[in-house]
Amino acid sequence: MYGVIPSGLRRRFHGQYLKSDDFCQMLVDIYALVKPQLTIIDGITAMEGEGPARENKDLGLVLASRDTVALDAVCGEIIGLKPADVLTTRYAGERGLGIGDLSRIDIVGEKFEDLAVNDFKLPVTFTRAAMNRAPHGPVKYILEQISPRPRVKKKNCTACGKCVKACPTGAATIVGENAAIDAKRCIRCMCCHEVCRFNAIYLGRPFFGKVTYDMLRAARRM
Repeated sequence: MYGVIPSGLRRRFHGQYLKSDDFCQMLVDIYALVKPQLTIIDGITAMEGEGPARENKDLGLVLASRDTVALDAVCGEIIGLKPADVLTTRYAGERGLGIGDLSRIDIVGEKFEDLAVNDFKLPVTFTRAAMNRAPHGPVKYILEQISPRPRVKKKNCTACGKCVKACPTGAATIVGENAAIDAKRCIRCMCCHEVCRFNAIYLGRPFFGKVTYDMLRAARRM
């Protein structure tokens, strides 16, 4: 639904709604104003991991519903997410814009229990959501470390400036013959990563963050 608003507003809202709760409420506001008559999800090949990075997984699914909220709830459950864990699904359900309760959703076609994907790689956002409920202090530092951040692969960069135009905070600049990302100004919206067609901007973590993230992922699978 974010794609139905002008690109200028998309850049502005990335910088205006910095908290996940606020950003998701804004997305639900857009959905409330422009509700689709039919939503079709192409899940034949799904993208897993840290979007908009392209880690693909073959699922072989096509799903459709006139209730987008219900469709999101079902898709979330298939890959291991409860509807309440996805803020847009939760908020839209609470506002009566659709059904987010799986017990109230009629599923036609395949048997739901046969569709579960147990090894789907979820983004770090859901690890962050769980840790946000933990005591503060070192948690903030750990969250900063495990969160991916855009980095520039200089050998691929052509200094085309696409990332500079896409960045809502001015964190992306061109320095000499390469792009550069100011970590202090970066809000990790990943717009620069999404628009780069030369694979010059990738998502990375510092060493401690990578080790911690791998440990959390392993613990989640247990």
